[in-house]
Amino acid sequence: MMKRNNPTRLTDFYSDRKGQYIKSTSDELFLKKLNKLLYREELSYYQDLEINYPFIFVFGPPRSGTTLITQVIAHCFDIGYINNFAARFFLAPLHGLRLSDMILGNRKHTNFQSNFAHTDDPTDIHEFGYFWRHWLKKEDINGIIKSEQVEEEIDWPMLTKILANVQNHFNKGLVFKNIFGSYHLQRLTGELKKVIFVSITRDMADAAVSILGARRKYYKDPNTWWSYMPKEYNQIKDLNYMNQIAGQV
Repeated sequence: MMKRNNPTRLTDFYSDRKGQYIKSTSDELFLKKLNKLLYREELSYYQDLEINYPFIFVFGPPRSGTTLITQVIAHCFDIGYINNFAARFFLAPLHGLRLSDMILGNRKHTNFQSNFAHTDDPTDIHEFGYFWRHWLKKEDINGIIKSEQVEEEIDWPMLTKILANVQNHFNKGLVFKNIFGSYHLQRLTGELKKVIFVSITRDMADAAVSILGARRKYYKDPNTWWSYMPKEYNQIKDLNYMNQIAGQV
């Protein structure tokens, strides 16, 4: 059984993390308040822009190599991405990008390494999960298991406007590891038009072993859920951890 019997929000799992994977509650609150303050000012920066370049969205099951493939794409092509510094401004991306340019310059660097999707260098790629979680309404588990219904509640015009302005900052295409977007592939294509999806697969046994290792490292307990959830989450959440992981891959 899972350690938490009735989690409702994805953040409910944070308190069970151990060691280096613990999230600072005070840091999280600070960033949340900062982003809320900046959001109103951020809105005044947005222009009505066309999408002129493609968005490349990388997705796949947990531990399938999505972070590495995103890093490779960012390194090999003349394409923009959200780095670790700018990602802190998930409700004010133009502020984050401007500050990143001022402080870090236009340096793009990756060493093609990550610790369960987390990269260290301020200029390395970030999956921008808080941004996608907010705009695609994936703050709670219902946003995933009821993604078809939630899709109609998403502010697609605003999301499109923000992404067009982020793209305009770079004046080139953008690449994202966008697992939350994988629940809305058709709608993303319809709204953004210029979209390329890169779907990653991995041997299921290898992926399952890696997920089990992640659960043990994050929580010191294989029974606590780790990473993204399939829409069938409610059907497998009370199974033993081996069957849960099988459902993830």
